[in-house]
Amino acid sequence: MALSSAGPEGGDAQVHAPPVVTHTGGAVLRVQMQGDRIVTGSRDKTAKVWDLRSPAEPRAVLTLPHEDWVTSLQFDEETLRCAWGADISTYFFRSAEA
Repeated sequence: MALSSAGPEGGDAQVHAPPVVTHTGGAVLRVQMQGDRIVTGSRDKTAKVWDLRSPAEPRAVLTLPHEDWVTSLQFDEETLRCAWGADISTYFFRSAEA
């Protein structure tokens, strides 16, 4: 994908973004980035951890189920918390279990 617009001097400016495989069946509602990882939460009732070490080819390395839309998330090096309303799931990265 390439986006074009008029540059500051009247010339064309382009931004190139690689294609990204996304969530299925719904919009991404939350995004958080830390280092070379990004976590997304979606209306498809999943949170995904993406590896960005190869920016030209980001890939989902972990897909975690949730009871409903993921409207809030927080993660650090060891845990990921996903929430919708009063429903909160906590995942530990070392075991990938809730």
